[in-house]
Amino acid sequence: MTAKIARNHQPYQSRQLIAKIGRVGEFVVDGKKYFIPEYCTFYNGAQPAFAAKFDRVAEKDFQGVLKVENVKEGEIILNPGFVYKKCHMTGNIMSEHLRAMRFWKPKTIIEHVKDEAPVVDVGVIKA
Repeated sequence: MTAKIARNHQPYQSRQLIAKIGRVGEFVVDGKKYFIPEYCTFYNGAQPAFAAKFDRVAEKDFQGVLKVENVKEGEIILNPGFVYKKCHMTGNIMSEHLRAMRFWKPKTIIEHVKDEAPVVDVGVIKA
């Protein structure tokens, strides 16, 4: 089971994971084992890349949906619900990041854009 985020109107940005550094522990969801990396580095488009440190496992409701209201602005969520906070990119983190960049290629970044356009009436549609 992958984590699902409840529908909401909070802005978000998709970040691309580049490197995973260290291990804090492991986490099992529906029989699948996930290793929790201590540090991760992320691609940030035109901005410089940044690092983040593991903070906690995000809260979920009884159906497995992430409780987005408990996630603060600026925190990063990795599947299946690991919460990371930005930190400084030190020498060891930078060297692992540069090593991973050799084989990494950027993908399209998805950004949340709220549509402010008025509602359009298309008339009656006959099936």
